[in-house]
Amino acid sequence: MPLCYGEGVLNSIIDKLPGEIHIPGYQFCGPGTKLKERLSKGQQGVNPLDGFCRKHDIAYSQSSDLQDRNKADYELEQRAWERVKYKDAKFGEKAAAWLVTTAMKAKRNLDMRIKPGGRVTKSPQTNSFRRGVIKKVAKVLKESPPQNTLKKSASIALKAARVAIKNVGASAIAKTIIDAKNAKKKLEEDHRHNAAMEAIGAKGSGLYLKKNQRGGFGLYLKKQQHPKNYQ
Repeated sequence: MPLCYGEGVLNSIIDKLPGEIHIPGYQFCGPGTKLKERLSKGQQGVNPLDGFCRKHDIAYSQSSDLQDRNKADYELEQRAWERVKYKDAKFGEKAAAWLVTTAMKAKRNLDMRIKPGGRVTKSPQTNSFRRGVIKKVAKVLKESPPQNTLKKSASIALKAARVAIKNVGASAIAKTIIDAKNAKKKLEEDHRHNAAMEAIGAKGSGLYLKKNQRGGFGLYLKKQQHPKNYQ
């Protein structure tokens, strides 16, 4: 069975966190939740968003499979985004929901391709950026002392959200530039290849290459010119 890195590594880190890194004031929103302890106390979450995070944590506890956890991440992303748009949600919950939405989207979009034998290829630029975002957001939450009011908690959540959104935007720009450069390079290589093939066709005698109507190249046999009295 292949080893899963990339997003799999992130899941492993989450499983081994020594403590909770929650949005201040929340029971379940954030990695490292002591789920059994909180469930034994009958905690349901401080608001609808926290309730969705609770369901997400339960789903994680039931399966360590990468695909199952991706589904749980997507579900939480969608539910959190609904809370951002919900007109009756309080400001503090909207701010926290924005952060949760961004975090789940960034986590799900980690570039990871598993090859036979367990090797993984990934985009160095993308993965480097994502590790940086996770560290910065975790640092903001970890350095913020627990708050007993939603207003103070909201300000911390907004600060962490700004860090994530700012870096997500930077990554999108960087990826666009890299993709544009790669596309330009491929186009130049195609032009050089086509020019070389056409040159071969122009100089050919006897059996030669020539561009066909479909845009590719084919082998053609040049007709020989014979004298009129040739038999």
